[in-house]
Amino acid sequence: MSVKELKSAISQAASNLESQINELNSFLKNNDDLMQQISQELEGSSNAAAAGMKQALTNAKEQVSGTIGLVETAKNKLARYGQSL
Repeated sequence: MSVKELKSAISQAASNLESQINELNSFLKNNDDLMQQISQELEGSSNAAAAGMKQALTNAKEQVSGTIGLVETAKNKLARYGQSL
């Protein structure tokens, strides 16, 4: 594989990672909207199931946010490597 082909492959991989980051951010927005909706619908409720749903959504948000950070780090490292060629 030539350096030019390698740079092209790295660029494509970084672009794919950026697409994944955008999809994860979209998921986070939907998750936030759902959390807000649940909070509004069940405001003042002591329903254990509602609290469980909210906690599950909070946990999902934390996990996805962590994943976004890891994917962004990978993308940045890949881009730096591509620039060093």
